[in-house]
Amino acid sequence: MKTILFTQGHASQRAVVRLARAGLPGAIRALASHAVDREDILDGADLALAEPAHPDPRAIGAPYADWLLERARAEGAHAVLAMRNRTALVARRADFAAAGIRLACGATTLEALEICERKDVFAARLREAGLPVPETLGVVDEAGLAHAISLLADTGGVCVKPATGVYGRGFWRLDPQADAFAHLEDPDRRVVHPAAFVAGYAGARQRARLVVMEYLSGDEHSIDVVCDAGRLVAAAARRKSGACQIVTTCGPQIDLAAAVVAELGLDGLVNVQLRADAAGVAKVLEVNTRYSGGVGYSAAAGVNLPAIAAATLLGIAPPADAFGTPEPRAVRIGDEAVALPRTSARLVDGAAEDGARAEAAA
Repeated sequence: MKTILFTQGHASQRAVVRLARAGLPGAIRALASHAVDREDILDGADLALAEPAHPDPRAIGAPYADWLLERARAEGAHAVLAMRNRTALVARRADFAAAGIRLACGATTLEALEICERKDVFAARLREAGLPVPETLGVVDEAGLAHAISLLADTGGVCVKPATGVYGRGFWRLDPQADAFAHLEDPDRRVVHPAAFVAGYAGARQRARLVVMEYLSGDEHSIDVVCDAGRLVAAAARRKSGACQIVTTCGPQIDLAAAVVAELGLDGLVNVQLRADAAGVAKVLEVNTRYSGGVGYSAAAGVNLPAIAAATLLGIAPPADAFGTPEPRAVRIGDEAVALPRTSARLVDGAAEDGARAEAAA
């Protein structure tokens, strides 16, 4: 039996651990680590490990890489799927390999990780490689911002977002027809008049680097990908359709994701974001060199990417029934409540301690 360690990730770490074990029953030993007692995540593993947390210096950078290598070796791990401190870890891939541990941290080089972190650099790199991307301009001041908006005014729509960041934070679509007050009346629409945005940026105390982009109005695909040093092993593309998500495992979106994986040497379980323009042509928005928050959703359509990823990293045969079918499948996402017995016990213990202190004070 081989052992794989899943380090601290998003809440979807729970699904990743559980799906890997379910897809490879009896074939793997799954470890999970986290810096806090996330029992909703950790209780799905064969063994839970406590990661260093701030202010412990081992919580970040090179000291974290040292800690992870030591723990992985001590626990007999054959592979590690890492989410935190990926830039520090990618520099240590050879050290993990020397210890017999297959380390996956999103890409095989620091350059690729850094390219994926900067949306303007990312777009330029993929354009040079001949891959379709939206028109993208980086700006650092209000003059550059206004100029970039004017340059892209004829593309059919303009949007802005921070050059670095995740979850769509800081995204705004610029609409010269919008009321100047519209973004304050209904901020959830994420639509603002260009003059109002430029004025706000000009008055910012600290100006983050922004990207001004061609706005793409077509369908968006979030593609979760298992990749092995630039080779696409399996993928599931998810497209929102009303209250459902449509999952597909083949087609032009998957082919484009495979080209991105090969160009950047992506590695592990990552996410590629595509969106189509008004003519229906898919373009690459970004790559997240980690698994997505919805990576487990495709399991409902028969695509168990965490199991395929674990098998790939461990050098064993992926389960034949984990790849799904070529036909599109619709899934619906729901919420799940998880009981937390350890946390509940701490609440009871804390209440008892508070009561004892109050009684002593009286």
